[in-house]
Amino acid sequence: MDATELLKNDHAFVKMLFKNYQEMEPGDAGRKKTLFRQIRVELEAHSEIEEKIFYPAVRDARTPEAERLVREAYEEHRLVKQLLRELSKGKPGSEEFDAKFKVLKENVLHHAKEEESDLFAVAREALSAEDLEQLGKEMAARKHELGGRLHPVEPLARKARRVVSRVRRAIGLSTPGPRRRRS
Repeated sequence: MDATELLKNDHAFVKMLFKNYQEMEPGDAGRKKTLFRQIRVELEAHSEIEEKIFYPAVRDARTPEAERLVREAYEEHRLVKQLLRELSKGKPGSEEFDAKFKVLKENVLHHAKEEESDLFAVAREALSAEDLEQLGKEMAARKHELGGRLHPVEPLARKARRVVSRVRRAIGLSTPGPRRRRS
């Protein structure tokens, strides 16, 4: 898997975790604490592989755009790490924690969107497909060492389709069948 796909899959997985947190009942402190810990572990491993492996490779493109985007990405990571430290001292389920958690979510999702639209394009221009594959292998190995897992998107997409199907059935909407071509 190439480096940008690995990172996109991480983004999709963390987005799903954020959604799960937001859907929990306000007083469900125990489950929120467990989910926050998982989010923190995912974000820390993700940040590590980006900062130590991916960003330096993109920075090696030595273009003003690559340098600007990488510098901005490091700064966004700094802010996320600060929020994670503050949240780690807080009480999941409290109003203060949930408000700060929402700020974390917004920062992370903004960062992921920018990376996918801007930084990944620079990476694909600057690096060959083989280089991106090699970076992906290196990042996957380091993520594994950090206790993180890879998150293939297809299983996530299947899970999302199943959830949407159940919701549609629950509210009385029929689920669309396979599309047929009209002759």
